[in-house]
Amino acid sequence: MTGLNRQTGAALEGWPHVLQSLIDVWTTPKGTRVMLRDYGCDLIGLIDRPAGRDTVLEVIMAAMDAESWEPRFRIKQCEITAAGADGAFSFLFSGIYYPRGHLGDFTVYEPRDNVLVRLA
Repeated sequence: MTGLNRQTGAALEGWPHVLQSLIDVWTTPKGTRVMLRDYGCDLIGLIDRPAGRDTVLEVIMAAMDAESWEPRFRIKQCEITAAGADGAFSFLFSGIYYPRGHLGDFTVYEPRDNVLVRLA
């Protein structure tokens, strides 16, 4: 699948395109896209919530719920990589990259790590 880089307008494909798509769905509040009201994620609404076990679980669940919009990646593991006194958290999502997942082909070609989400 080929798309456009949101900053440069250049062609974008493969893993960089998947990463851009994940960031887009995770940073788009649900209900803000006309004709796609279910598109997006509830992560933005979790910012400034009290840091605690329940909030961390809600972040993980929101990210996993939103991944259904990107069929080329499936989260398999989530790890908190940083939790500061300032209330900022960093999460590392690891999963499986399906280059042809958008076509219904879920053949595993290469695992992907390094999908880092930072909430402050």
